[in-house]
Amino acid sequence: FRVQDNDYNWSDWAESWLYVHGNKKPIAEIKAIDPSVVEKGADVYFNGSGYDSDGYIVTYEWSSTIDGVLGNQQDLIINDLSYGKHSIILRVEDNDGSWGELRFDFLSVYASPVAIAGQDLSIKPGGTVQFSGAGTDADGTIQEYEWDFDGDGVYEWSSEENGITTFLFNNEGTYTATLRVTDNDGKTGIDSTTLPASDAEEEGLLPSIS
Repeated sequence: FRVQDNDYNWSDWAESWLYVHGNKKPIAEIKAIDPSVVEKGADVYFNGSGYDSDGYIVTYEWSSTIDGVLGNQQDLIINDLSYGKHSIILRVEDNDGSWGELRFDFLSVYASPVAIAGQDLSIKPGGTVQFSGAGTDADGTIQEYEWDFDGDGVYEWSSEENGITTFLFNNEGTYTATLRVTDNDGKTGIDSTTLPASDAEEEGLLPSIS
């Protein structure tokens, strides 16, 4: 830079330096998604980081291929993710307005199936009871139905079609019949029904089946 006066004389040059460089993109890293397989409604913890060699990080963006944008904080806790297998994406923006490359990880959200054993019943020894077990699965289908008729942990009966069957109870006592259902993801659900078996006709007992 120089200046000229009214006598047309120029000053000496004055110099300074200006450095112009290209902006370097920031770098994102997914440090944790915990747990990576979770039941619907449970908390999931997201932890990420960002680095910018010529500046600093101003924005974090988490998103899911199923649910869209999840949040704009470095760390998140989310418990309302949809069912399914999510690709989780993290990207960061630096102070120059540049977004870095996407970083990916995976998360699976499942529903446990629900078993429905039916109502409690009073029965008579030597009577045959019909069980009408059922099951539901919010994110798939029931693949197997199993009955443990006497509460010993051994499932004596199974079917891939439904939970409808019969069983003969010979002796007096109180039995706990447990239905277990398994869905297409291999998850299980159980429900039980109580069956007091007695020859006595007592007031207040549930209707007997013989």
